Amino acid sequence: MNPWARTIPALLLPAAIQAQSSAPVAAPDRLPLYLLIGALVVLLALFVFRELANRTLIEAKKTRIIELEELCRSESGEKNRLLGENKQLGSLSADLRAKHQSVQELLASAQNQITRFEAGREEQTRDHLRMVRDLENSRKALQDEQARVIRLEEEKRLREEEERDRMWAVHEQESIARMREVCQKQSLGFPFYDANNLPEGFDAALKPDFMVDFLGQFIIFDAKVSKSTNLASYIKSQVKSSSTKYKNSASSEAIYKTAFFVVPTVELKNLKEVSYFEQGYTFYIIPIEAFEPILGAYRRVADYDLVDRFDPQERENIVNLIALLSQQIRHQNAINVLATLAGVKILQEVESLPDNVTAAVEERLKSMRIPGLNQSEIKRLINSPEEQLRELARLATPTRPPISPQDLKEAHEAGFEE
Repeated sequence: MNPWARTIPALLLPAAIQAQSSAPVAAPDRLPLYLLIGALVVLLALFVFRELANRTLIEAKKTRIIELEELCRSESGEKNRLLGENKQLGSLSADLRAKHQSVQELLASAQNQITRFEAGREEQTRDHLRMVRDLENSRKALQDEQARVIRLEEEKRLREEEERDRMWAVHEQESIARMREVCQKQSLGFPFYDANNLPEGFDAALKPDFMVDFLGQFIIFDAKVSKSTNLASYIKSQVKSSSTKYKNSASSEAIYKTAFFVVPTVELKNLKEVSYFEQGYTFYIIPIEAFEPILGAYRRVADYDLVDRFDPQERENIVNLIALLSQQIRHQNAINVLATLAGVKILQEVESLPDNVTAAVEERLKSMRIPGLNQSEIKRLINSPEEQLRELARLATPTRPPISPQDLKEAHEAGFEE
């Protein structure tokens, strides 16, 4: 509390008490004095209170000033601090502006890259979609092509199966017909049988396709018909089943221990094994083209077996015939050798000619075609000695002149008429 606020009442209180004790009982004429004293007291009190108020205000202002000074100093320090921070912030702001500029540039570059990337991505998306469409079209085309190839392969397989079935069916018929034809040749002359014409007493349950009588036994030639895609397995199964049938047959003693399976020539390439031995029987896989050579070999064996059965005169005739044939062959070989030697000497004489003539001859030889022999004519003459005789007779017969005697007579008569 302000000290003046305590001092002024202490000063006024004694004066008021003194005035009260010394004053007589108020009289009407002393009233103005009392009023004056009261007014003075009031004025003095107001003055004192004003002074006290002023002093309180001054003290308060001083305190405020002190506070403001403190605040000013504090603000000044804060200002200095803020100025320092401002400088730092300014430097930081410059750095941030530089960084901001750099970031802006990076953003601009990134934006450009993003723009290019977006454009590239769109292009890639279009390319991808195009590639997907192309791939889908290619896939569909591949599926269509695969379906077409599978269809063609299936059609080809069906055609091959039909062709194979037809080939096997034709093969059986043609093979039997060919074997019958070969057996009827005069040079071979083997008795033959088939499933519809079996020897008397032969086991009809076997039903062989074709048999040849060889020295009292029967060689079986079986023309196979197969629908199997694996010919080797089919042949092996046929070997086992056929050997069992032959062995258990009532005519097993009459069956020759070697049998032949006749298959189409084109199918032989699918077989790695062409001979089998099963239960005492030997099986050979042959084409129909091998039938005649095989039969020819058996014919020779049969002929050798029959040699001992000839009487002495027949044997002498055979020996004489073979001797004549040997003499003729040797004589012909000698003539050929001498003719060859004569030809070599003639060629040596040609070499003794002048060089220009020899060169001309050699040049002419290069342009000359080597004469060849007609194979069909050779075969015709080999198979028919009568044709050889007719050809020799034709060579020995003199040829007719281009002008007949009748032509000469007519020309002579025409000359006289002129």
